[in-house]
Parts: sequence; C-alpha cells; structure tokens
Amino acid sequence: MATWFVTGASGFVGKAFVNRVLSRGDSVIGLSRKAASGLSQLDPRVQWISTVDQLKSAPSHILNLAGEPIASEKWTEARKQTLRDSRIKLTSQLCTKLKTFDTQPKVFISGSAVGYYGYGTAPCTEASPAADGFASKLCVDWENAVDVAPETRAVKVRIGVVLGPNGGMLEKIWPMYKFGLGGRMGSGDQILSWIHLQDLVEMFVWAADNSEVTNALNGTAPNPVPQYEFAQSLGRTLGRPAFIPTPEFVFRFLLGETADLLVKGQSVVPAKAEALGFKYRFTALDDALADIAAKQ
Repeated sequence: MATWFVTGASGFVGKAFVNRVLSRGDSVIGLSRKAASGLSQLDPRVQWISTVDQLKSAPSHILNLAGEPIASEKWTEARKQTLRDSRIKLTSQLCTKLKTFDTQPKVFISGSAVGYYGYGTAPCTEASPAADGFASKLCVDWENAVDVAPETRAVKVRIGVVLGPNGGMLEKIWPMYKFGLGGRMGSGDQILSWIHLQDLVEMFVWAADNSEVTNALNGTAPNPVPQYEFAQSLGRTLGRPAFIPTPEFVFRFLLGETADLLVKGQSVVPAKAEALGFKYRFTALDDALADIAAKQ
C-alpha cells in the first residue's frame, strides 16, 4: 500500500485521482488551502494539511498538482507572479522539506503543461524543445523546481486540456454549447491537445507503478484536433448546432496576453506513453465527450 501526498488534492483533477488511489487501498495526505479554514467540504478519508511544513515524514509517493488556474484572468505582472509562486515556489518548498527526512519518496510525479512547447501545428513529443514566452517559461521553471534525491524517480507530466464532467474547461463552456451558442474560437485552426480525466488519472497511477517512466511525459490523448473540430464534436454530442464563432479580438479585449491559450494551440502527442504501453480508454474525441455527457 502506498502513501500519497497530493498537492491540489481538492481540485478537479486532484479529487478524481484521490478517489482512484483510495479505491485501491492507498492512503492519502492532501494539501489544500481549504484545510486551514475547515474540513466540511473536504474528503474525510484524506488526512488534510494546509502547508508543506505540516508534513511529518516523507510519503512513499507524491503527486504535485498545485497551481492557480492559468486561463481564468488577464496576465498582469501581479497575476504572473501568483502563477509562478503557486507552482514553482510551492514545488521548491516541498522538495526542500523532503530533504529533511531520513527516508525519501519512491516517486515524485509533478504536473507541468503542454504550454511548454509554445504554439504551432507541428507535432510535439517529449523530445521537442521548450519555446519562448511566459507560459513556456512557467512550465520550464516548474519542471526544474523538481529537485529530488537520487533514489526518488521524478516524472513531469505535461498535461493537455483535461476533459471531464463537472469541472475543467467543459464546465465553463457546457452551458453555451447546450443552448446552441458554441463554435470556433478565433480561426478555429489552433490545435487542441486534450485528454479525458479518467485517462489522465490512470496515467498518473501507471507512471507511479512503472519504473521505466522517468522525466518528461506528455499527458495527452493520441489524437489532438483543431478547435473547430472540437466545437463540432461537442455540438453533435449535445444535439445542438455549433456554428457561432467568437473572433480573436474579443478574447484579446477580455484577456489580453492570456488569450493566447485560447486562440493558439499546440499539437502534442504522447510518444513516451504509447511506446511504454499505456492503454487509453478514450482515444477518439467523440467517445470521450459522449462519456462525459452521460455523467454531466
């Protein structure tokens, strides 16, 4: 039985992961800011702490998902610093704390993002270089903050757009599409590298259990799609038209530089996961959206 320490454990992905490892008999220590103000809305099966300093010993496994939402508001200088601190500073604090213990974790899985690769349509594998720009530098520095002991296996998962019920991107756009108001964003040609929430959770578990998995790992489905195809697929799933475009200038006006995340994209393929035998449940977008719609 593993003992997991999960940062971001009360978030969209974190909650799904915690449920998964608890179901197989593992125990979980969860880091959440909510733990400081009360546990009424947090899973009682989890031991909750609100700061890294409250860790009393090294867990056997770590999943590091902490980080403020990156696309929720304009990237002012203050917001950029918050995004960096919530990822890089916390990761550094955690690694420093772990080194004070006599025993070290077996595996440290840390979140990153496909923004590492910048923007474009050429397929990116784990061997592709990092790009320039704020989002890319954020990912690079976040990954570099994972400074663990030699006996700890480190895995950095570059996560795509996570699709699942009652959370993430779909929670924000579902009502719009349900009323037939969805459509392409900007040109619609930007590539959306997506993954079903269930597959991402299983990838974390698989990476923890598979000693061959080290360093960078693309957390995406094998078939990225242009955004206009995503819009059409979601429209079909809901039985609604999806032909109403939102011009790029609207996103620019509302979000400034943050709009790059919506009107640009990257084609990220999971070369390492496929080479090492990870089995996806959802490789086709239509199937993934149909499953989510049944649970939404």
